Amino acid sequence: MKNKILYVVSTLSQSGPTNQLYNILSHLDRELWKPIIVTLSPEPKGSQRRKFQDLNVDIVCLDLGRLSGAFYAKSKLKQVIEQVDPDLIHTQGIRADILVSAYNKRYNWLLTSRNFPIEDYPAKFGQVIGKYFVKIHTLAMRQCDNVISCSTSISNKLSSIGIQSETIHNGVKIQKRLSQSGVGKDVDLLKREIQSPIFITVGSLIPRKNVERLVEYFSSESVVSNASLIVVGDGSARSSLEASASGNIYFTGAIDNVSEYLLISDFYISASRSEGLPNTVMEALSCNLPCILSDIPSHREILSMASGAVKLFGLECNNLDLENTIYRDEPTFSNKARLTAQKYAENNFSAENMSMRYQNKYASMVIKK
Repeated sequence: MKNKILYVVSTLSQSGPTNQLYNILSHLDRELWKPIIVTLSPEPKGSQRRKFQDLNVDIVCLDLGRLSGAFYAKSKLKQVIEQVDPDLIHTQGIRADILVSAYNKRYNWLLTSRNFPIEDYPAKFGQVIGKYFVKIHTLAMRQCDNVISCSTSISNKLSSIGIQSETIHNGVKIQKRLSQSGVGKDVDLLKREIQSPIFITVGSLIPRKNVERLVEYFSSESVVSNASLIVVGDGSARSSLEASASGNIYFTGAIDNVSEYLLISDFYISASRSEGLPNTVMEALSCNLPCILSDIPSHREILSMASGAVKLFGLECNNLDLENTIYRDEPTFSNKARLTAQKYAENNFSAENMSMRYQNKYASMVIKK
């Protein structure tokens, strides 16, 4: 008899957490597990719902807006849980974690933490609302006996506030680096038009990602060999970033073919101030891209597992220091770094390995029931 797992999330929006959920389910042993997804809010533009349906996953959409959710989310979710009667509930995200914490004594419950609330919420929501969200989310997390962190750095930070967790690293699909014929016409045209070496950064254009630091550097006279920067993503800071960017910086907006832009690039770069375990860095490694990353705990963790393909720079470094980090000892990484970047990703960050670790955790929880 199959064990039923109820996954509770806000939406299936195009995002890192949604991609990680997809990676878990795409490798789930369907002889042992029956997955059901419950989404709390209406699906946004660009929803990945169709991808999950293609995996033959049942999806229940509560379609609750913020106002209606405040009044009805708890009761409507209760109805679904009682109807499904799952063997295990897996949540990710503040709303899902808080709602399911009310059932922690009745059902096996596992939650995945993909950020550190104390760092993330005040920066994202402002000090007053952010601190309130920190309080209610950490309270819910303390009620869960099975907290999974997406990185050791997140696990250590949670431990510092009394929340114990187990680490299961995020995973990405490992794909062979395609030939130039594997990219679309628009991407190929960009490759022909811009100067090499080509650097790329991917993510939401929000203050935490610190893309303004990269725009400042690549717009400066310090840049060696007229290097170019491709900025993939969208967000509240986009207009100000574009206004201050020089002609060697190219903004794509939100796109579906990120891998094609990784393909035409020479290096991945990130100046982020805080991360869980960034999918984009692992995806870059899987595409044979050496990575230049800000010196933060999650990036140091990636360095420890992919040392030959990663360099770190300090967040407070000046343009000359950043220049020296990128080009020290030699103008680029060694050829070995390119050849082994994907191997690092394959050995440490594959979606299949991540999914198997979750399934082993599921099995241990169901057996204890």
